[in-house]
Amino acid sequence: MNLIEHSSSRSASIAVATVLLLGLVGAAATRTSFAATSNSGIVIPLYTYPTDGSWSASLQAKKAHPNVPIIAIINPSDGPGGSSDSNYVQGVKNFQAAGIIVIGYVATGYASHGMSDLDAQISRYKNWYSVNGIFFDEMANNQGNENYYSTLNTYVKSLGMTYTMGNPGTTTLKSYVGTLDSIIIYESAGTPSLSYPASATFYPSYSKSNFGFLAYSVPSLDTSFETSTSTYVQWMYITNDGLSNPWDTLPSYFMNEVAALDAGPQSSTSTSATTSTTTTTGRTATLSISTVDSSNQPVNGFYIQEVKDNTAGTSTGGTYTPQTVGAVVGHSYSVTVDDYATRYVQGANIGTFARNVVVPQSGTTTFTLQGDTNLVFTEALLATSTSTSTTTTTSKTTTTTTTSPITTTSKTTTTTSPITSTSKTTTITSTTATTTTSSTGTLTSTTSPSTTTATSRTTSPTTTRATTTSTTTQTVTTPRPAGTATLYPDIFKAVDLFGLPIGGATVKVTAANGTQITKPTDSDGVASFNLPNGTYSADLTYMGVMSSVSDQTSGPHSITVTFVLSFPILVLASLFAGTLAAVVVGRRWRRGKADLGPATL
Repeated sequence: MNLIEHSSSRSASIAVATVLLLGLVGAAATRTSFAATSNSGIVIPLYTYPTDGSWSASLQAKKAHPNVPIIAIINPSDGPGGSSDSNYVQGVKNFQAAGIIVIGYVATGYASHGMSDLDAQISRYKNWYSVNGIFFDEMANNQGNENYYSTLNTYVKSLGMTYTMGNPGTTTLKSYVGTLDSIIIYESAGTPSLSYPASATFYPSYSKSNFGFLAYSVPSLDTSFETSTSTYVQWMYITNDGLSNPWDTLPSYFMNEVAALDAGPQSSTSTSATTSTTTTTGRTATLSISTVDSSNQPVNGFYIQEVKDNTAGTSTGGTYTPQTVGAVVGHSYSVTVDDYATRYVQGANIGTFARNVVVPQSGTTTFTLQGDTNLVFTEALLATSTSTSTTTTTSKTTTTTTTSPITTTSKTTTTTSPITSTSKTTTITSTTATTTTSSTGTLTSTTSPSTTTATSRTTSPTTTRATTTSTTTQTVTTPRPAGTATLYPDIFKAVDLFGLPIGGATVKVTAANGTQITKPTDSDGVASFNLPNGTYSADLTYMGVMSSVSDQTSGPHSITVTFVLSFPILVLASLFAGTLAAVVVGRRWRRGKADLGPATL
């Protein structure tokens, strides 16, 4: 459909034609200014609702890197939808106030959709949301449909909007270059080879402002690739999100992706003032540190253990998120945020991230400061078991008695359904001729609210010289880890024979990965650990008495160890024996005195 037919369907008046011509001239001037003053930037397919954290994160990125152009593609309902949405209205205003270009999503069906329907969608975007332009998805790239997109471009500009972008998602023909302001020449999993953008953009025949690319399912960001491709394309977006919808979250490295272009090659038309502000090393910038949950929603109050300037060799810390500190551009920084309660630090939006399993457990990211930066740590929930599946229960009791050189073992197994649980009781009796110390350790672990009934019969042999007894009882419900967490809470509690907490007991844990962590129990008798895979072996020691426990099942555990100490038992036994002796002696004394009475003379 050509421009004359398209315009006549709306009005045949000369006045409208004149206004249209003036709009085209103005739009062309606007486009030239936009392209000439922009470096390579980010185009975000922001197919999320305005209240989603991805919108605020996009705003933060723009504020942190105002020199990096950002386009946000909005898509209320595979197009503008059936009515205006106030949240989109405000979200678009916020973006535009920050300098983000907003364009609306319209699908063209590879040039199969009718012009009247497309015009109506374009008009709704303009009237409802005052967007800056239109993103034409499903763009054709076969010869013969060039005029289709030129006509759409003309109509967009006639309404006062200034920018158009098309997406064939692959290479296009030279004849399409210029039909729209920019064309996406790649949309696929992984990043293309460096040779691809050079050939797909017909470099150096056309300006890079005509081209962009979208890459998803990219697990980690290669900033050198990003800056290298900025030679050929003006617009790019790389994300670790994947199918079925790679555009419903921002990448975990989003801030780093924007920052890389802030430090990248500058356009030949950029002013010297802009270049100085962006790249001057040694100037002071702000480093804002915050924490969000796995849904990108703010969660505050996490302890910032350390903000270390690796270049200067200085450090600060001891504050809580969110926090803003002064930092030096060009310096290397390492920022550490501690885990808290049931949440652990999973990652950061910039830098190289690493977990610290030594107590206090935390996460650290290391990066080079490029300018004003928003550093966002992601906090994930520790895995917990929510399984209600029906499987098999096994109860096993094992008793071993050692009275050198003879060993006796008896074993009873009972199977019950439908809950998965393993109950294990181990009693070890050893004989020592000169020792009179007795200790008993009782270990109980429960990770499911399910009720399990298991019956077992235990026959324990009797020895007259046994002086040390250690008993361990353990019930573990097989967990099913939730989400992507790899750490599990393991809580140890030490109590005495009367159930009172024992503070100061030493708990030494060896995790499945070989990490050894030692903690004392607190005043409540508790020592808490976050252990990888949830498997462990542990030694609990108090007043010379040690109880060893272990478990190779994944998942969280809550352990209670009961210490029956020999010292108070001996004291009680001595008092009892002394009292008994006094009673016996008293009775004999009274009986002897009675025998000396007159009746015996």
